[in-house]
Amino acid sequence: RKKAEAERIAKEKAAAEAKRKAEEEAKRKAEEEAKRKAEEEARRKAEEAKKKAEEEARRKAEEAKRKAEEEARRKAEEEARLREELNNALATSTIEFKYNSAVLQDKSTPILDKLVAIFKDHPHIFFEIQGHTDKRGNEDYNVKLSQKRAEAVKTYLIEHGLDGNRFTTKGYGSSMPIADNSTNEGRLKNRRVVFQIIENQE
Repeated sequence: RKKAEAERIAKEKAAAEAKRKAEEEAKRKAEEEAKRKAEEEARRKAEEAKKKAEEEARRKAEEAKRKAEEEARRKAEEEARLREELNNALATSTIEFKYNSAVLQDKSTPILDKLVAIFKDHPHIFFEIQGHTDKRGNEDYNVKLSQKRAEAVKTYLIEHGLDGNRFTTKGYGSSMPIADNSTNEGRLKNRRVVFQIIENQE
């Protein structure tokens, strides 16, 4: 009887040990599975977040590109309209000065006022006011005279409500002729004021 009792106890211990090991193994597997699933979920979320971030960055880049292209197109169209307006205005009238002087002639007032109106319609565009002379006379003197004439035009524009920061001035003397300096007609064309669109320097 003692032997049988000992065998029963041994079996019970073996069963309890087997159960404990089975429970530990099941727990280990469950923990590993839970860890695997957590890692997969974390990886999935990270990949999803990365994908969303890339899509958002791509969307923003495309939007920025679209806006930049629209702004460039708008600016180009505005500058084209402005050049046409300037060409039309200056095709029939010229800015004239008193002989050998930077003093504006009274008959230049209508064209200057027309230019003031045009520039007010395009408040975000900047210009270089260029003074040019014909070939006659000393070139150093011509450069200084053309500079003073450009400055005189700028002064007029400022006095009539335009922001002086939009305008720079440069006297080129006779260095950039557009006509033959050997004829009166050519020299008349070369004596001119030009408004060159430039980038905002601010």
